[in-house]
Amino acid sequence: SLDITKEIVAMAAPGTMLIAHHPLLYHPLKTLRENDPFPAPVAAACLRKNLAVACAHTSWDVAPGGVNDVLAGLLGLTGVRPLRVTSGEFGLGRVGTLSEPTTVGGLLEKIRVALNFDALRTFAPLDARVKTVAVGGGACAELVPDAILAGADALVTSDVRHHEFMDAVHRSFALIDAGHHATETPGARELAQRLGDLLPTLDVRFFE
Repeated sequence: SLDITKEIVAMAAPGTMLIAHHPLLYHPLKTLRENDPFPAPVAAACLRKNLAVACAHTSWDVAPGGVNDVLAGLLGLTGVRPLRVTSGEFGLGRVGTLSEPTTVGGLLEKIRVALNFDALRTFAPLDARVKTVAVGGGACAELVPDAILAGADALVTSDVRHHEFMDAVHRSFALIDAGHHATETPGARELAQRLGDLLPTLDVRFFE
């Protein structure tokens, strides 16, 4: 799953393993009480059902074939390469080229169809031309300078704040917010598919 929620825990059989993209615990818990705020009740439910929990967040973001390669593939980008290299072939984000140049408006429509997501946001002029596109699943607006340096005309990411949109406008760059869930769910689904292919004797299911 993309996240570990009480609904996901309820669906899991006792003694199985949950693999999610987003970590259940972002900060250490000093106590574990079921009436505490999230994530304590969910962590307690995992313990009660004897569930193993593993989260592949940044590792699956940067890995070949991971969240960002899947996102680039859905947008039909070619010549895809890491946007910010972290180590060897690994890197944050991806950048590639559209098969045909389009406008920001045309790119928005491509994203809407590919991700089945309508609540797209951008401050960029809809008639601005786009040929090279960078992607960063989840919140990756900090990659705007990397995208510009790589020659990209646009960056598709999520959780963009107002001042980040304004900075992109000042740079004549198309920053597009395509939703956190929408930009990461396809990659999480791909991870489940790969695990199922690699472990054919196990029952691997993806939950949204």
